[in-house]
Amino acid sequence: MFHHILTIIYRNFKRFRSTFLINLIGLSTGLACAIVIYLWVADETRIDRFHEHGDRLFQVMTNQNRPDVIVTLGEGPGMLEDELPAAFPEIEYAVGSSGIGDFITLSTPNKNLQATGQFAGLHYFEIFSFPLLEGNPKDVLKDEKSIVLSQRMALALFDTDKDVVGKALEWKVPGYTEQVMVSGIFEDINPMSSLQFDFVLPYDVYEDFMRSMGSLSWGNHNAVTYLLLKEHTDVALLNDKIRGFVRKHDPTSNLTLFLKPFGDNYLYSKYENGKIAGGRIVYVR
Repeated sequence: MFHHILTIIYRNFKRFRSTFLINLIGLSTGLACAIVIYLWVADETRIDRFHEHGDRLFQVMTNQNRPDVIVTLGEGPGMLEDELPAAFPEIEYAVGSSGIGDFITLSTPNKNLQATGQFAGLHYFEIFSFPLLEGNPKDVLKDEKSIVLSQRMALALFDTDKDVVGKALEWKVPGYTEQVMVSGIFEDINPMSSLQFDFVLPYDVYEDFMRSMGSLSWGNHNAVTYLLLKEHTDVALLNDKIRGFVRKHDPTSNLTLFLKPFGDNYLYSKYENGKIAGGRIVYVR
């Protein structure tokens, strides 16, 4: 049967060469496009879906109630990391975070490399599935004089990713230098992660800096807060409870809080007047 089909195809090719080639090229192009589109859609829908505790992982979002519009942001007051778990027992861990651009330089005696990093709270490597090659997830960010490096950055700075914990380096910004000790090495970040960085510094360092600037207050919305909720938490009920939390501390605040599943951030990022209004999901659809 298969031989018979091949014979018919060959005969048609001999009789209608130009038409056959046009059809073949068109079919091949169509199939190639369909496969590429499928692969792209599959990748888009997997972004941030690999975290072990993804079903309990949320980001604290803020709505700013302005006179003519509601503006939705992913940042809020820096103190939420400490204040939210103290007020709501449904929260297992709260982790503050602030991204650092590529203006920081990491230095060893022989190397000076620009890198992109994050300030992150103590439980960062417990709530996110960024595996550590060296170090304990519970305490790699415990000491303000510590730094956690990616495998790639460890190799670039020390020419090895083995036995790097305990080695010293400096991080620098214009006009400021801080010496720190490597407390852990994490695997290079999964390409399916929307969070990409080369190193992590303790969130306490960020808080100290903001405090020294007089900017650590309920009126400044400059930090991202992630929550790991306890099992079987009623998210809708918790949302109702935290909505007016900032106003309890600052009656003049125009902020209201709500929780968003972390896994939805990449595809559902666009808000209009406080309501979800699309994002990259539009292209995927």
